[in-house]
Amino acid sequence: MIGAIKNVLKPGGLLIISTPNKKTYSDNTGNKNPHHVKELYEHEFLGLLNQYFRNIELLKQQTTLSSLITAPRQGNLTMYAGDYDAINPATDTEALYFVALASDSILPVINSSLFNGQYVYENVLRERERFVAGTVTYKVGHFILYPFKLIRKLFNGKK
Repeated sequence: MIGAIKNVLKPGGLLIISTPNKKTYSDNTGNKNPHHVKELYEHEFLGLLNQYFRNIELLKQQTTLSSLITAPRQGNLTMYAGDYDAINPATDTEALYFVALASDSILPVINSSLFNGQYVYENVLRERERFVAGTVTYKVGHFILYPFKLIRKLFNGKK
């Protein structure tokens, strides 16, 4: 497949391709995605691309719940991980996905980036709430608890 892609790239063209990191996506989680014909380990992905391209840059992607602090001037990105007890530099983060740039020409400089998915996250939560509120179980529970909610309202209102 990579050979066929290389054949249709114009000379010096840039291939951007990704794969799940088999180690973290499947091995560590037990995930079996029926849509993935093949998942690769980092060394397999790099070995495959090295057969066809002179220049390769492997970027690492993962999904995270994060807090972003930005500086007025762009600099290096420092990542931290931890909990309420300790926060330390995150030096050994494992990628969930690999994104590779491959070309026989010089590769562009790529800066680290972060997508703020707050809007997407909030929409998913609202959609999930609507789904749950539409289930028979929720409606029956709401019907059963309604008299108790009225009684609680009466007692809370008479303070």
